[in-house]
Amino acid sequence: MTSQDVTKAAVEAAPPVTYAALRLFGMPLPDWVALATLVYILLQAAHLIWRWRRQARRNSSAGD
Repeated sequence: MTSQDVTKAAVEAAPPVTYAALRLFGMPLPDWVALATLVYILLQAAHLIWRWRRQARRNSSAGD
């Protein structure tokens, strides 16, 4: 068995294994999806704010 075969098998097994692991923690899949979506939105907002602040600092430095 090559490493390519192992990788392919792992990718094919990932969704059911992930679902089973989430169910073991007692949280249904829709709740995990909602939580992951919330975390993603918060990360996107933090990145956007960081980018705006960095751009504002660059603009104020260029104006000096």
